[in-house]
Amino acid sequence: MLLFIYIQFVFKLPKKTKKRIIIAAILFIGGAMGLEMLGGNHAYNHGREGLTYAVLYTLEESLEMLGVIVLIYALLTFQSEKFDNLEVGLTVSEK
Repeated sequence: MLLFIYIQFVFKLPKKTKKRIIIAAILFIGGAMGLEMLGGNHAYNHGREGLTYAVLYTLEESLEMLGVIVLIYALLTFQSEKFDNLEVGLTVSEK
């Protein structure tokens, strides 16, 4: 149900933003599921030691982080295009 609502939301976004969010999802899910399965299979057959396993889990985590970075970029770019005059400030108070 939630996935259906989210997909409707994504397809109502501008073309650039939609493309970036889909790319972010592919990167994140590809790392989380695809490389997780490969790493799990390798760990089952050969153990969790060795360079191959280290490369697999490093790639998995890297793809997940890259997916989050692309999502953040997509959202910030959308925000800057949609709201031209939006300003965010930070105030530090001294005690």
